[in-house]
Amino acid sequence: SLLLTGMSNGKISVWHCGSFDLVATLALGSPDPVFCISIGYSQDGGSNDPSFVLCSNSKGVIMVWKAAVLAHFGSYNSRLSVDGYLPSVVAPCSTDTSNDSMIDTLSEFIAIPSVSSDPKFREDCWVAAKFLAAKLDAFGCRVKICTRQRSHASKHQSDSLPLILAKMEANLVGNSNRPAPIVIYGHYDVVSASIEDWSASSSPWRLESLDGFFYGRGISDDKGPIIAAIFAAKKLQESGDLK
Repeated sequence: SLLLTGMSNGKISVWHCGSFDLVATLALGSPDPVFCISIGYSQDGGSNDPSFVLCSNSKGVIMVWKAAVLAHFGSYNSRLSVDGYLPSVVAPCSTDTSNDSMIDTLSEFIAIPSVSSDPKFREDCWVAAKFLAAKLDAFGCRVKICTRQRSHASKHQSDSLPLILAKMEANLVGNSNRPAPIVIYGHYDVVSASIEDWSASSSPWRLESLDGFFYGRGISDDKGPIIAAIFAAKKLQESGDLK
């Protein structure tokens, strides 16, 4: 059996009750304290085993894990990385486009260590992608998450990390011609960083303002520009100037 404990840093520790080993750490993709942990059961009546584990934090970020994957942990694992499993995330559906809201969103985005070059951060890359998709959806975009089809040789559910496609409608007046689309491209993954080697601020995964500048992994490449573009586009749409 396993024991799940919610932590004040937004992590859930998974302990093996027989060996008392810490066998996994689940990440909600936000540094805010874990608010609740719930066990859910399917309605098909075919099993008495839990079907999923649902966790949320104090800001409303929700993560859902398939309970079956937790049963695979019988030895030391520093992070959750299970073949064929993808977590789901629902971000707070705030439509606030103020600067404070933008900075809060960027802070949560920076806190997700979406390092694409390291397989142990694969889950975090998916968390970052779904966090971004949820924010775009909250801003009224039509959002699609795309992945390359799995090959028979691959042990993962998808050979690639997800591509987020989002479309925000322009402000059209009367029978005016539809304007040519504007394409904004960015990437949610970042290069690796360790707290020991990070000297700019206290942590690469924490957004900090020092001497008039923001610091954090991805602040300029490319999480900062992504969030700035999303909020700018939504502000233009709200004012009727997205044409």
